[in-house]
Amino acid sequence: MAQPEYKAGKIQLVRGVEIDDNLSISFWFNISDPDLKARLDAYYQATKDDFKQQPGLEIQVKIGDTFHRVARSRLWLNDGAPRQQAPAPAHAPPPPPPPHTSVPDAPPPPPGYGAAKNGY
Repeated sequence: MAQPEYKAGKIQLVRGVEIDDNLSISFWFNISDPDLKARLDAYYQATKDDFKQQPGLEIQVKIGDTFHRVARSRLWLNDGAPRQQAPAPAHAPPPPPPPHTSVPDAPPPPPGYGAAKNGY
């Protein structure tokens, strides 16, 4: 992976997340120069269909000397359209039902079974 153009450190996780939580990401450049902001918005609007031209965000955890990806997403210009939804995560199949703790009643024996069983 290429070196990031921007990075952050000492990120504080303020609550735990589960693998199937629906996360969203927000991002601000905090640009006060209106001309620069307009040019940046125009660039991202013009390249919105080329995901390689959109900003990307990745969250990693460092274990030892190695970074491991936790989450990643592309960012897009907020044009007021509904937010994109990530595909639902693939879930493992449900566990098998627990074994029956009781055996259902057996059907009644056929007519004459008692007599044959007892040798009558």
